[in-house]
Amino acid sequence: MSSSPPLIEVEHVTKQVSDSTGTLTILDDIHFALPARESVAIVGASGSGKSTLLSIIAGLDVPTSGTVRLAGKDLFKLNEDDRAAVRAGHTSADGLSV
Repeated sequence: MSSSPPLIEVEHVTKQVSDSTGTLTILDDIHFALPARESVAIVGASGSGKSTLLSIIAGLDVPTSGTVRLAGKDLFKLNEDDRAAVRAGHTSADGLSV
């Protein structure tokens, strides 16, 4: 078993949106870790939050609460430009390259 951190860690991620009718919880306390070279499938009914979860993992959307780490680095401690550099496969200012 490797002592290196998982490639992707999602910890207690929640996503909520609000409008004039109230607050809708799209994701509620999602957590998992994905080691390098592992494959997973995200499945669920239409409208269950699959695309929202993937957008958050990619750094395209920001969770209401929780943490996403890529290679041990907190994705949302990076600014938007550095998250875009990570998506493009370039090393960010914090040294994260995935």
